[in-house]
Amino acid sequence: MKISVLGSGSKGNSSFIEIGDKKFLVDVGFSMKKIEEKLNMINQSFSDIDGIFITHDHGDHIRSFGAISRKYDIPLYIHKKSLKEVSHKMGKLNQDKIVLLEEKKILIDNIMVENFDVMHDSANNLGYSFSYRNEKLSYVTDIGRITNIVKMNCMNSDILAFETNYDLDLLLEGEYPWTLKNRVKGNYGHISNEEAAKMFSDVQENRLKKIIMLHLSDENNDESLAYETVRKYVKNDIDIEASKQDEPTKIYMLEK
Repeated sequence: MKISVLGSGSKGNSSFIEIGDKKFLVDVGFSMKKIEEKLNMINQSFSDIDGIFITHDHGDHIRSFGAISRKYDIPLYIHKKSLKEVSHKMGKLNQDKIVLLEEKKILIDNIMVENFDVMHDSANNLGYSFSYRNEKLSYVTDIGRITNIVKMNCMNSDILAFETNYDLDLLLEGEYPWTLKNRVKGNYGHISNEEAAKMFSDVQENRLKKIIMLHLSDENNDESLAYETVRKYVKNDIDIEASKQDEPTKIYMLEK
């Protein structure tokens, strides 16, 4: 089981995941050309990808959805509400490539992919858990509140890629107008370092080995501050890494 976050933040989001003999992307929030460049940086390409999973319909997560559907023979997994929200913005879609996620669990060969509801101000937002043999990776971004559903689905993860969007003090003291501050910290906005760290503490148990912090705000967060906040809540043997907006993280391979 491997993961590289190709880029994460308000300007675009996409991650590469390899499980067994399958390779997936979660979100395609950059141009198709930019994603190809990022994949090449980790010695991958679109021709290697077996499926693309979309979390939600905001542009920084779905930008090249339409272009990919037209060019590549890759299944695109998406919730019907998200598809309805963006279908008129994406040009002509190749419907044969689109798989609507009507069930909470799907099996791709022997890989179980579970989707679960995440609170955010989009038409619909999904988190994902990928399970293969005795390994599990969970992926959650753009989340306003941590519900029991989210926490339950993140339990028993070996790898957890999860949003740590803002530091509350930096947000409140920053230059955002109050309407935007309230949106960010609201139930359907984003999650703070502290809130995420407390959840990590609740789900770390004996299995969690890697945390990748997603969607760090340029204005209201700092990589070292996010790291220090999370570090206070999790065991010392859990590796913590911050994703970047402009460059992929090194491929992390789970070792058991």
